[in-house]
Parts: sequence; C-alpha cells; structure tokens
Amino acid sequence: MTPESLRSMLNYESILCSLKALAIGIPVGLAITVAINLPIRSMFPVSYTLPWLSLILCVLVVFLITWDTVRYAVHKLDRQNIIETIRSEQI
Repeated sequence: MTPESLRSMLNYESILCSLKALAIGIPVGLAITVAINLPIRSMFPVSYTLPWLSLILCVLVVFLITWDTVRYAVHKLDRQNIIETIRSEQI
C-alpha cells in the first residue's frame, strides 16, 4: 500500500466513523431533549423547537475531531516505518 493510498483510506475511514457516530448520536440526543421537554411542557406552555445551531455545531465538531485524529495518525506514520509503528502500539 502506498503512502497516498493509506492516507486516502484513513480519510475515508474518518468520514465513515463520523457519519456513524452522528447517525447514532443525533437521534439519541434529540430523543433525550424531547423526553426532557415533555414534563416541562406539561407545567409550562412551551413549544419544542429543534436546536439547529447546536446540531450544526456538533456535526462540525465531530468531523473536526476525527479529522485531527487522522492527521495526527498520518503524521506519526510518516515519521516511522508503518510495521514498527504498529508493533510499538500493541504493547
């Protein structure tokens, strides 16, 4: 595997991991906020609105964290032989 194909694979993997985390996290987070809002709505006449800004911010933060993690891993692999790096990480 060439270094360019390894970088490409890691980039695609980070995108897929981010999408998987968001596919699980967004519905669970929205369900929790609706569940919290139900008792509040019974006491006060407050309507529930989706927190669009928070959702967009969370999506951006998730992609930023995974992108930074991949950048760190690629940088670490560039400095050493990939076999030696994998062996040293298993300890």
